[in-house]
Amino acid sequence: MLTQQLLNAFSSRLRAEDGQGMAEYGLVISLIAVVVIGVVTALGTQVNSLFCAWWSAMGGAGTCL
Repeated sequence: MLTQQLLNAFSSRLRAEDGQGMAEYGLVISLIAVVVIGVVTALGTQVNSLFCAWWSAMGGAGTCL
């Protein structure tokens, strides 16, 4: 009786899908990272020039990269 209960508890743990959910979260996070990297790469020079213009207008010392 007790052995059967332990076996059922152990087998239900083996069939749990907690790892599958974590893998899906990992895939979603990696997809978001790829999109962010793509956007930063595509718009990086435009954002840099915007900040350089702002830096110059504020009287920032030094050069803007």
